[in-house]
Amino acid sequence: MAMTMDFTQHMRAVRKGARPLWPVILILGAFTAGAPAQSEDGFLNWIVKSVTADEEGAVIEAALGTPQAGDTLLQGQRISTGPGEQMVLTNGRDLVTLNPGTSVEIGDNDSTTDKANLELKSGTVHVKAGKRTPGHTFSVEAAYLVATVKGTQFDVSTSSEVSAVSVTDGVVGVQAITTHQEIDVTPG
Repeated sequence: MAMTMDFTQHMRAVRKGARPLWPVILILGAFTAGAPAQSEDGFLNWIVKSVTADEEGAVIEAALGTPQAGDTLLQGQRISTGPGEQMVLTNGRDLVTLNPGTSVEIGDNDSTTDKANLELKSGTVHVKAGKRTPGHTFSVEAAYLVATVKGTQFDVSTSSEVSAVSVTDGVVGVQAITTHQEIDVTPG
């Protein structure tokens, strides 16, 4: 059955026993609708997956002027969560949860550079980084450190006094910004 046939020809073919094309079109539509947005340079863009405001995880409407679920975020854009509010960001392979009272700036999404993917201004983020190929990393920069991984789960917290990394799974390389000392942090 040629893909160039019109609707009438398609319906005649279906009545004669040919399989309809509609399920194929619907399936293709489902795959493309859920695909992560890519920028012109081929890198995955950060998208707001959800915004919640209570312990039960109920999805809420974000305040006017703040990102809504489905919004694409731009490099350099600064976003914050209010008290009791969480926001989940994704770029197709990574998930970042901004805990209540957290502020981040969207960084470089090129995993081959040494620039941070996210800059944590204040608060705590939980990161579930997807597996990376050699030479590709994911990093969060905070006031006093940069946490870099190749695929793991970890939290980064920062305040005006201190920054900290807590690893749930895998290994995170942590580098002090002022002294450039490095250490690998593992669970526990």
